[in-house]
Amino acid sequence: MIERDDLSDKDQAYYEDLADRAERGELRPVPGTAVYGDAARETAQAMVMAATGASTVDEATSIALGRPQSSTPV
Repeated sequence: MIERDDLSDKDQAYYEDLADRAERGELRPVPGTAVYGDAARETAQAMVMAATGASTVDEATSIALGRPQSSTPV
């Protein structure tokens, strides 16, 4: 996974701008690439699983919410 510190200042500025635009609702999907229903759910789930490195939905939820994994000592 790429860490924020690994990005150049230019790349960090680009992604900060992209995030700001997304929060303002200025980004639009590329025509013909939108998915709906079960396909959208499956695509989103696969992306979250890949981003978190989780193997189950429950594990991904815990990671995404910032809770330690059950195998992580507290």
